[in-house]
Order: sequence, then C-alpha cells, then structure tokens
Amino acid sequence: TAAKRLSMRPEECVALEDSLPGFQAAKAAGMRVIVVPEAPSPDFADADVRLSSLADLTREHLFGAAS
Repeated sequence: TAAKRLSMRPEECVALEDSLPGFQAAKAAGMRVIVVPEAPSPDFADADVRLSSLADLTREHLFGAAS
C-alpha cells in the first residue's frame, strides 16, 4: 500500500522495521528490508541488513553498493 501511494514498485523501496510483522509484510511485498530489532532474533534471518541502532544506518545500507 505504501509503495502504491508513492507511485513506486515495492522493489524500488526500502523498509526500515523493528517488528517481526512489519518485517514479514515488507519482505512479502518484495521490498528491501533493513531491520533494527530491539533484541537479536533468528526471525530476522532473511533481512537484507540488520543493524543494532539507527545511528549505524548509512547511505550504502539504503541504496546498496554501487554497481
């Protein structure tokens, strides 16, 4: 729904999530997902990026490595 409202394809989006339901929804939609969980969890194993704090977020995390 968020991607549609932004007139974007899910593959063009990055979701920042701290909850398992939000992570699962973003992955199911086909989005790149960066998780910042409150506690380490194997449930986030399929995350594209896993951070311990938003302070660690970089441009490379958002946009991926330059090709």
